[in-house]
Formats: sequence, C-alpha cells, structure tokens
Amino acid sequence: MIRKLDRMLLGTFIPVFLVGLSFFVLIIQLIDIFAEIVRYMNLEVSIAVIVQAQLLFLPKAISYSLPVAILFAVSFTLGNLYSNNELIAVYGAGVPLQRFVVPFLAAGIMLSLAGFIFEEQVVVHSYRDRNTLDRELLNIGRDQGTPNVTVLADEGKVVYNADYYTHESLSLHGVTVIERGPDAGFRMRIHASRAEWRGNAWEFLNAELYRMNDTKLSETALVREKHDRLRLDHLDAEPELFGSLTRSIDEMQLNEARDWVTRLQAAGLPHRRVLTEYYSRISFAFTPFIVAMLAAAVGSRFRKNVLLLSLLVSLSLAVGYYVLGMVLSLMSAAGHIQPLAAAWLPLALFAALGAALFRLARS
Repeated sequence: MIRKLDRMLLGTFIPVFLVGLSFFVLIIQLIDIFAEIVRYMNLEVSIAVIVQAQLLFLPKAISYSLPVAILFAVSFTLGNLYSNNELIAVYGAGVPLQRFVVPFLAAGIMLSLAGFIFEEQVVVHSYRDRNTLDRELLNIGRDQGTPNVTVLADEGKVVYNADYYTHESLSLHGVTVIERGPDAGFRMRIHASRAEWRGNAWEFLNAELYRMNDTKLSETALVREKHDRLRLDHLDAEPELFGSLTRSIDEMQLNEARDWVTRLQAAGLPHRRVLTEYYSRISFAFTPFIVAMLAAAVGSRFRKNVLLLSLLVSLSLAVGYYVLGMVLSLMSAAGHIQPLAAAWLPLALFAALGAALFRLARS
C-alpha cells in the first residue's frame, strides 16, 4: 500500500511541479526582457538576437525557479488532497504525515543534486555567454577600467599601485611598484607613467627605478636609474587582479571560483563578498530539499483557496529566504559576519523552521 501511495503522490506532484516550473521561468524571463527591452529597441536589435539572448538566459531562469516551483508544487498537492478529504483515508490507515511525504523529500534531494550538476555544467556557461552577448549588444561592456587600484603579490613582498587600470589594453597608468626583501626591508621602487602586460610580465614605460646598492664600491646606498622601457620577469601579477571587480562568480565553475578567491586573498584585494558568493553557490544547492520540507509542513494546512494560498506561501517563503541571504551577504561584505556563516545561516534557519513546522503539522 505504501508504494501505491508513493506512486500516487508522485503522479500528482510531477505535473504540478512542471507547470509551476514553467510558470516561474516565464515570469523571470519576462522580467529580464522587460528590463532590457528599451535598450534593445533603441539599438534596433533584431528579434533573432533577442531570442538568442533569452535562450541563453533560460538555464539561469530554470535555476532560479527550481526551489520556488518545488515549494509551490508540494504545497498545492498536499492542500488539494486535504481539500478533497483524501488524506482522511491515509491517516485512517495509520500512515503518518511524516511517512506520507517521504516522496517529496526524496524528490527534493534528487532535484538538489540535479540542480547542482545543472548549475555547474550548463548554467555557468550559458550565463557567461549571455553576459558576453549583452555587452556586445548593449555596449555595456566589462568595466573598461578600475581607478586607484592596489594589488599585493609574492606573498605581500611586492605592492602594485596604479591610478588607473584599463581592461581593454591590459595597461596600468601612473603605476608605482614597491618590492621588499626577505626581512621586509626596502629592496626597490619603480615609478612609471605606464605599464603594459607583455606575455607573462609587466613592461614599464618611462620608468624610474630606485634600488639598494648591492656593491660596496659606492657609498651611495640608494641607486636611481631611468629607463625608457623596463621589464623584470618576476613582476608578473596577473592583469585580472587589477580588474577584479569586473569578474562574477556566477560566470565561474566552483573550482574556478575557489581559485579566484585564493588569488584575491593572496593579492590583498577585497574578497569577502566573493567568498560569500562562493559558499552560497554550495549552500544554494540544498535549497530544493529545504523548501520541500517546508512545503510538506505548511501545504497540508490549507483546505480552501488552495491554489491562491499555496502560491502566496510559496512566494512569501522564497522572498524571505532570498532577502535574508542578501542581507547577510551585505553584512559579510561589510565585515560584520563571516562569509561562511552568511552563506549557510539562511539555509540553517529555514531548515530549523521546516523541522519545527513538520513536528507541528497535522497528522
């Protein structure tokens, strides 16, 4: 009998889930296109290209919609069973609610795993291509430059400071480089009007080099040299570090994101926001399971206006979850909370809420 109940429940849940997923994907797609439609029209972008942009955004919309669709489908399915008095027979047969909704929880776990794989293998690549297309169409571009940028390299022994970094030409303007020795003492200083990335190192133009005199033939401790062009192979801090604000974790796979966080930390650049986004990518994968548990506890309470109430509860809980995540991310970036806590605390709180509601649910 239990297996028949499981099949019946999944047979009711799956169609509702697919319809709900399609509905929420459509809403997100419409929001996206309406946000850009004026620019599309002003630039006379063709319909074919607009369709291409929306198709590239489709995987991201599915990723956003998955938890909300599960929440809605579970709430609606249980609420509909309650309104039709079908659960009376289930409870009368001695099947508790906690056992009855096991297929929902199993579906949440499976969709969590599938969503994580889908995010890594499909969403990251399509979203990157979509952003690239937008930059070309709308002339948004990656930030063409970063003003007043400072980067640490070689475990903090080399400090780069530039008035401006230009992404397109991979060049630094008004650049100063200070290198310290093993004992943290002064080793050399370079000041140049411009530096260009040449292969695997920086080449400085109109440069003045100040270095410690290593010989004992002169009493002068500091030597000043002028160079039209100066290249030192060990000054090889990657250009992407100077334009770090132009990169997005949403366009990276997890291994790329972790490597990027490590490089930002080594360069002494702000990394708390990026680290929070990295942890959030992992915690977000568990969201379908959490919302399935929440919906299993809440959806069984509605007997009238099932569709309306299920939709309202679904949207309310989803908005609360995402708002809490955004608030904690801002607190993490400001240094008020650790990135790991900011990423996992919303999940932990809503998991606790789901467990509490589950224990109080009618059975």
